[in-house]
Amino acid sequence: MHHSQPNLPLRMFILAALSLLLTSVVLAQGTPTPTPTGDGSFVEMTAEPQVEVTAETTAEPQVEATTEVLAEVTAVITPPVIAPTATLAPESTETPAAPIEPEQTEAAEATPEQTEAAEATPEQTEAAEAAPSLSVSAECADQGVIFTVSNDGGAMDTSLEYALDGVVSGSLQLGAGESLSIDASYSQPVLQIGELIAAVDAPCLAAGTLSGQVWHDANLNHAPDAGEAGLANVTVRVTDSANTVIEAITDAQGYYAFAALADGDYSVSVVPESLPASFAAIYDTDGTADGQTAVTIVRGSESHANFGYRELIPSVLGGVVWLDSNRNGGLDANEAGAGNVSISLRNAAGETVGSTATDSSGHFEFSGLFEGGYTVSAEAASLPYNTFIGTSPNIAFNAVMGQSRSDLSFGLQTASSSTISGFIQEQFASDTVFTVSLYNASGALIASAQTNSADGFSFGQLAAGQYTVRLNVEALPPNVYFPVNDSDGGTDASVIVTLDGANAANGIFFNLLISA
Repeated sequence: MHHSQPNLPLRMFILAALSLLLTSVVLAQGTPTPTPTGDGSFVEMTAEPQVEVTAETTAEPQVEATTEVLAEVTAVITPPVIAPTATLAPESTETPAAPIEPEQTEAAEATPEQTEAAEATPEQTEAAEAAPSLSVSAECADQGVIFTVSNDGGAMDTSLEYALDGVVSGSLQLGAGESLSIDASYSQPVLQIGELIAAVDAPCLAAGTLSGQVWHDANLNHAPDAGEAGLANVTVRVTDSANTVIEAITDAQGYYAFAALADGDYSVSVVPESLPASFAAIYDTDGTADGQTAVTIVRGSESHANFGYRELIPSVLGGVVWLDSNRNGGLDANEAGAGNVSISLRNAAGETVGSTATDSSGHFEFSGLFEGGYTVSAEAASLPYNTFIGTSPNIAFNAVMGQSRSDLSFGLQTASSSTISGFIQEQFASDTVFTVSLYNASGALIASAQTNSADGFSFGQLAAGQYTVRLNVEALPPNVYFPVNDSDGGTDASVIVTLDGANAANGIFFNLLISA
């Protein structure tokens, strides 16, 4: 049987197509594949694969900026965008045995748009190729240490942990040119990120502080002792050289504190209005016991100012007003008190701080007095009829904390019927007015009277005792000369009289010479 052979041109076309298909497979797999020859045999191809351009994008999706709070760090970090990169297959150095039709070449070649998309821009290439470059610096601040981490290179593709004083405190991831600050306390002065270590050149000194206590110095030894209570809710005021004022309130134990004070001189004081009413200053740090002291603040130092206060235990003061019938100046058992006599109390500045009246037995009392000087007085206008104060009408005393006394007393005496009277005798009668004064034995002025030669002078209801009657010669007119004599035979214009409480000394005179 005879078999016809296929048409030769058709056979050659089929072989060329198979050859082209096998070549494409070989190029795609990168390994040589035997190729049929025109006589039906195969040869092994060793040519390199045809260059094929592909676009590969490895960019991560864009992530919005986030705020990250790590320990004491607050940072705003935007993750970097990794630019697309081109992956190129090796170029072929040999020509394929089988020709490639134009349509096939056109299909294998990349279009300009594909080539442009596959190629990286210079900026993308630089960003992709640049490695992160971290630098760390440190500086002192009022509240601690501030570390600054900067990325001067490309974006970080992973986050790094950082440690403060060897303790991992957080992590960071910085884009190109980004930086962040990390706040650390003075007790954490070293920051480490991988092999990067930063610390301040010299020890950071904390801003100066001021603290102290306001307390009840019960034993008055000027030092806080165990068991002595602090004074709570007391206002402590600090004033700097520019008169800037800040305040703090003491806690339940009387402690107060001011932090982060700038270097300089300050005045520290306790606001008096904030103290309990029954306490007074007894001690402060500068020893003045006036509730204020001066301090100097230096960075890195702790200053202290304490204020001691004592509790004021009010004093009770009183006395009695009585009728001193035997005129001995002392209250005797049979002598009665004088009721309804007005008593006033004045402080050291002369201000009236209290008033009261004696009860039916003559007693009076002032309570709630704090330490200081006082004067108590019996008001003459309120005395019983025909009596006078035989003792001093004003008694000065000092009130002592917690002490009471009841010896502030006034003895009244009844005015007697003794009188002293007299006249002015002139050689030539005139209408000149003269002043005559009466003094007691201690030289105190008792009374004064004005008279002329026609009228006399008189002083009545005088108690027993010695008196001096004196003519005021300093006020004599120019035409009146010193007395020629007076009733006791002298010429000193004064007469001494002694009364027993019942007698009268009348006829006292001063004989004057008056020029015409």
